[in-house]
Amino acid sequence: LTEGVKCSVCGKVLVAQETIPATGHAWGEWTVVTPATCENEGEEQRVCANDASHVETRPIAKLDHTPGEPVRENETAATCSAEGSYDEVVYCTVCGEELSRETKTIEKLPHTEETIPGKAATCTETGLTDGIKCSVCDEILVAQEVIPATGHDWGEWTVVTPATCEEAGEEQRVCANDASHIETQAIPATGHTEETIPGKAASCTETGLTDGVKCSVCGEILVAQEVIPATGHTEEIIPGKAATCTETGLTDGVKCVVCGEILVAQEVIPATGHTVVTVPGKEPTCTTMGLDGKFLLLGLRRSVCRKTGSSDGSPHL
Repeated sequence: LTEGVKCSVCGKVLVAQETIPATGHAWGEWTVVTPATCENEGEEQRVCANDASHVETRPIAKLDHTPGEPVRENETAATCSAEGSYDEVVYCTVCGEELSRETKTIEKLPHTEETIPGKAATCTETGLTDGIKCSVCDEILVAQEVIPATGHDWGEWTVVTPATCEEAGEEQRVCANDASHIETQAIPATGHTEETIPGKAASCTETGLTDGVKCSVCGEILVAQEVIPATGHTEEIIPGKAATCTETGLTDGVKCVVCGEILVAQEVIPATGHTVVTVPGKEPTCTTMGLDGKFLLLGLRRSVCRKTGSSDGSPHL
């Protein structure tokens, strides 16, 4: 519109305004007023060069999100017996908005092997091979196998306590596989070994003994000797002899015919001596001598024992 004129009192238009055709905007460049983000739209505007009050605005579209590195959430650790899992989440590094979430599986962990110690078989008990288990979950990875018992390998019997006549002994044998395995058994008592104890005959004055029996090993008396009473003497007369004129005699004695002991000693009887008597002589003849020989010539006489009649040739007056 052109400028017009009017009365300020009555308001009458004194010069009418005329329409001036629109010139059209002369827009300048778009300038960002509010930058767009990944969360909100932005805004830009341009100003008309003809009239700075003429401002045109328009939204700026939201920006794309800026994905960050994936992160793990809600993670369940895998074990050797079960799979694990986690959510793989991507957030915008600018606004933090969650852009994606995907559940991922974590493979099972390998087992942690631990040896299950076996044990050697013994003579009487089975053994076990080494096994393997997981030290985390205890799952048996290699089962133990039974090793059969070896059985005893006995050595020779050796005497521990010798048997005696009356008491059993003991012997043992040791297993070559395990020296702590010892088997014992009784050795029967041997019984007595009889030996005769010689007796002795009773004598006239001493008792005797019967034969006895003892064990020649332990000395035990098995059959005791019994006393045999003394027999007593068996008397026999020892004949005496009469004394003579010139020899002593002996009284009767007594001895034992068994042992020869003198029970009654003989006593000496003195010689009696001669009893002298005169024996008449005779004269010699031409051919024979007289009884007194030359003694007669001498007037001597010969003595003769009255008891025995013997002459000792000694001259007797």
